[in-house]
Amino acid sequence: MSKYAEDIGYIKKSIDSLSVNMKEHKEEVSTRLDKIENDVGELKMDSAFRRKLVKTAKYVAALVFAILTLKFGEIKGLLK
Repeated sequence: MSKYAEDIGYIKKSIDSLSVNMKEHKEEVSTRLDKIENDVGELKMDSAFRRKLVKTAKYVAALVFAILTLKFGEIKGLLK
């Protein structure tokens, strides 16, 4: 009967050890998932920022082109 008690004790220790390992693994996975979520959020923000930056650059380029066109027209008018 003591052999069974030893076996049961060993099984209980193994289950406790597995439980601790699973909790640690769960925490590690949770931490990794949080990091991935944060990285994805940062990428989305970076992407939105890039789109706004490109849009702003297009407006600035159009404005500069318009100013240069007007100035060139004035100079051309003065030369006539």
